[in-house]
Amino acid sequence: MSNDEFAGNAVIVTGGAQGMGRTIAEQFLLQGARVLIFDLDAKLAEQTARELSPESSAVIGFGGNVSLREDVHRAVELMRRALWSP
Repeated sequence: MSNDEFAGNAVIVTGGAQGMGRTIAEQFLLQGARVLIFDLDAKLAEQTARELSPESSAVIGFGGNVSLREDVHRAVELMRRALWSP
């Protein structure tokens, strides 16, 4: 079941390439959000993004470490440019 509860919103899901993080990313997508999957494993984050939405730009993968301020800033900037539209 899908709805548009989060339509127009963009979210960052840390640890989103697998497990609970992936499930959370899937649920946000189903509810209309655009999602940046932030994970230590860049290749897996990008692969997961392609698997969740192969023909859409609603989800992108990003490799980074949430404990590094510069990685968090890069992720937020990427989300702002690629996914968020007021």
